[in-house]
Amino acid sequence: MGLKPAAAQSGYGSSPEFLLTSVNARSGQVHSDALRWRLIEEEWDYYWTRSVEDWDYRIEYYEQGVRASGMVGVNSVSNLGQATLTLLALSHGRYKLELLPEMG
Repeated sequence: MGLKPAAAQSGYGSSPEFLLTSVNARSGQVHSDALRWRLIEEEWDYYWTRSVEDWDYRIEYYEQGVRASGMVGVNSVSNLGQATLTLLALSHGRYKLELLPEMG
Protein backbone atom coordinates (compact mmCIF):
# COMPACT_ATOMS: atom_id res chain seq x y z
CA MET A 1 0.00 0.00 0.00
CA GLY A 2 1.39 3.39 -0.98
CA LEU A 3 0.29 6.65 0.60
CA LYS A 4 1.13 10.26 -0.27
CA PRO A 5 -0.45 13.68 0.26
CA ALA A 6 -2.73 14.63 -2.64
CA ALA A 7 -1.51 18.27 -2.56
CA ALA A 8 0.45 20.65 -0.39
CA GLN A 9 -1.29 20.86 2.97
CA SER A 10 -2.60 24.27 3.94
CA GLY A 11 -2.13 23.80 7.69
CA TYR A 12 -4.48 24.59 10.56
CA GLY A 13 -8.13 23.98 9.75
CA SER A 14 -7.38 22.22 6.46
CA SER A 15 -8.95 18.96 5.31
CA PRO A 16 -5.98 16.71 4.48
CA GLU A 17 -6.33 14.51 1.43
CA PHE A 18 -4.20 11.46 0.64
CA LEU A 19 -3.78 9.28 -2.45
CA LEU A 20 -3.65 5.52 -1.83
CA THR A 21 -2.29 2.93 -4.25
CA SER A 22 -2.70 -0.80 -3.76
CA VAL A 23 0.00 -2.99 -5.35
CA ASN A 24 0.88 -6.62 -4.69
CA ALA A 25 4.45 -6.66 -3.36
CA ARG A 26 5.35 -9.93 -5.11
CA SER A 27 3.76 -9.51 -8.53
CA GLY A 28 3.73 -5.70 -8.84
CA GLN A 29 0.13 -5.92 -10.06
CA VAL A 30 -2.59 -3.65 -8.71
CA HIS A 31 -5.31 -5.38 -6.76
CA SER A 32 -8.50 -4.58 -4.94
CA ASP A 33 -8.22 -3.97 -1.26
CA ALA A 34 -10.30 -2.61 1.55
CA LEU A 35 -8.38 -0.89 4.29
CA ARG A 36 -9.25 0.36 7.72
CA TRP A 37 -7.69 3.65 8.71
CA ARG A 38 -7.27 5.48 12.01
CA LEU A 39 -6.23 9.05 12.69
CA ILE A 40 -4.47 9.28 16.04
CA GLU A 41 -3.60 12.51 17.81
CA GLU A 42 -0.17 12.53 19.42
CA GLU A 43 1.41 14.65 22.12
CA TRP A 44 4.96 14.88 23.35
CA ASP A 45 6.87 15.92 26.44
CA TYR A 46 10.42 17.16 26.76
CA TYR A 47 12.53 15.73 29.56
CA TRP A 48 15.57 17.81 30.46
CA THR A 49 18.64 16.35 32.15
CA ARG A 50 21.83 17.96 33.32
CA SER A 51 25.22 16.39 32.80
CA VAL A 52 28.42 17.72 34.30
CA GLU A 53 28.70 20.68 31.91
CA ASP A 54 25.65 20.67 29.63
CA TRP A 55 21.91 20.34 29.49
CA ASP A 56 20.40 17.62 27.32
CA TYR A 57 16.84 16.55 26.55
CA ARG A 58 14.83 13.68 25.16
CA ILE A 59 11.36 13.74 23.66
CA GLU A 60 8.73 11.14 24.51
CA TYR A 61 5.68 10.76 22.27
CA TYR A 62 2.35 9.35 23.42
CA GLU A 63 -1.05 8.91 21.87
CA GLN A 64 -3.95 11.12 22.93
CA GLY A 65 -6.52 8.87 21.26
CA VAL A 66 -8.20 8.00 17.98
CA ARG A 67 -9.80 11.13 16.51
CA ALA A 68 -11.34 9.51 13.40
CA SER A 69 -11.48 6.11 11.72
CA GLY A 70 -13.13 4.38 8.81
CA MET A 71 -12.77 2.17 5.75
CA VAL A 72 -11.52 2.99 2.28
CA GLY A 73 -11.89 0.73 -0.75
CA VAL A 74 -9.19 0.56 -3.40
CA ASN A 75 -10.58 -0.89 -6.62
CA SER A 76 -8.24 -2.28 -9.29
CA VAL A 77 -10.79 -2.16 -12.12
CA SER A 78 -12.39 1.27 -11.96
CA ASN A 79 -9.45 3.39 -10.80
CA LEU A 80 -6.24 1.43 -11.39
CA GLY A 81 -5.77 0.43 -7.76
CA GLN A 82 -6.02 3.97 -6.44
CA ALA A 83 -8.27 5.75 -3.99
CA THR A 84 -8.48 9.11 -2.27
CA LEU A 85 -8.87 9.49 1.48
CA THR A 86 -10.12 12.89 2.64
CA LEU A 87 -10.13 13.64 6.36
CA LEU A 88 -12.19 16.22 8.20
CA ALA A 89 -10.56 19.54 9.03
CA LEU A 90 -7.94 19.16 11.75
CA SER A 91 -7.22 21.40 14.69
CA HIS A 92 -3.66 22.35 15.53
CA GLY A 93 -1.58 19.41 16.70
CA ARG A 94 0.45 16.36 15.76
CA TYR A 95 -1.34 13.42 14.10
CA LYS A 96 -0.51 9.93 12.90
CA LEU A 97 -2.44 8.14 10.13
CA GLU A 98 -2.46 4.34 10.36
CA LEU A 99 -3.58 2.01 7.56
CA LEU A 100 -4.65 -1.46 8.66
CA PRO A 101 -5.82 -4.55 6.76
CA GLU A 102 -9.54 -5.14 6.59
CA MET A 103 -10.76 -7.45 9.32
CA GLY A 104 -13.07 -10.10 8.06
